[in-house]
Amino acid sequence: MLRREHEPTLLVRANARCRSSKLAAAPRTHFHEYERARAADLAHDKVDFATTTREIARHEAQPLTLQIFQRALLERASDRFRHPVPQKVVCLRVAQCALRTAPALMTPLIELAHGQQFPAGALYIVATPIGNVADITVRALHVLGLVDRVAAEDTRNTSQLLSRYGISKPTIAVHEHNERSAAEHVIAHLRNGERIACVSDAGTPGISDPGARLVDAVREAGFPVIPLPGASALTTALSVAGAWVHTFSFIGFLATKTKQRDTQLHALLTHTPALVFYEAPHRIVETVQALERAFGGDRKLLIARELTKLHESVHQCTLAEGPTWLAADANRQRGEFVLVVEGAPQTEAAANAHDALLETLLEELSVSSAARLAATLTGASRNALYTRALAMDKARDSDKDTGEEVAQ
Repeated sequence: MLRREHEPTLLVRANARCRSSKLAAAPRTHFHEYERARAADLAHDKVDFATTTREIARHEAQPLTLQIFQRALLERASDRFRHPVPQKVVCLRVAQCALRTAPALMTPLIELAHGQQFPAGALYIVATPIGNVADITVRALHVLGLVDRVAAEDTRNTSQLLSRYGISKPTIAVHEHNERSAAEHVIAHLRNGERIACVSDAGTPGISDPGARLVDAVREAGFPVIPLPGASALTTALSVAGAWVHTFSFIGFLATKTKQRDTQLHALLTHTPALVFYEAPHRIVETVQALERAFGGDRKLLIARELTKLHESVHQCTLAEGPTWLAADANRQRGEFVLVVEGAPQTEAAANAHDALLETLLEELSVSSAARLAATLTGASRNALYTRALAMDKARDSDKDTGEEVAQ
């Protein structure tokens, strides 16, 4: 257990500039004077947390969680004596939480980080916050402080994020346009025994973000790939969807071209698990309209916008109500979106079981010919297939007309 008399020693270790020779030996009865001295250092901008972070040796694996706790103690001293914290001292929200937590409760977290194995020559897949910087995990902070360099989707964004946590690391650009070639660069560093973290701009790498090809290349080269769980827009949205999402399929971003997108959606007509899509603000209205045309207006729709951010909103409605809800307020069309769409009912799935075949046949044949050939191939009712093929043909014509109007 971390006792109060241990706090002066921790505070002295937090920064080499502290007057350790005099203050480390301060007895418990003088702890208030010690806190006052640390608060004075803060007021005069004498404490540089970034320096402490950079001094972490990669082979000693000093946990960054201890750094956070030390910052919390310094911040508490500042608050107690009403000295403002300088702008250069960026205190983590994790540390702010620690101010309201007994020191004894922080000790197990530090010990858990120490108890993990973080081998050299390994790639660490690290999830980062999707909006709120406080959503970083303790283990992610530890690893980001431990690795030799960071493979990032956008090096500028990642450097800014790391600076929020008092971390400075060399970065390697690994994005969708250079992932294969950048993998060779990463593997070369792994051969030198370095630890490398892979992060995306937000969330978990490889989930609609770069990272999957890098993982393949590193594994094929014989190096370990170690996952660190954390924030994901996918699981965050599903957690508030409700019981109607029994199973789900993650689709991600749909094709940008109308015909390709509609082909994707038609292929999912009979899919019974819920469908999860990502979408950008400039296409959200068009995409929700396309979902309604493809699946009908009765299915449930969850619109999760700006998850974990200041203007977060989660709205559930039907597909028919979705476009109206978005149009009612222009602010509802801003931000990054996760869409969760209810899967096809079992009866609908059975009725539309041959849609994929009909879709292919309708590309070359008339409705009647497509239905006749489909009946021959599947043994299903020709009349039922004709009715379904006719509905699909009309839907295609409607989508084509809509596309032409947009083009004009």
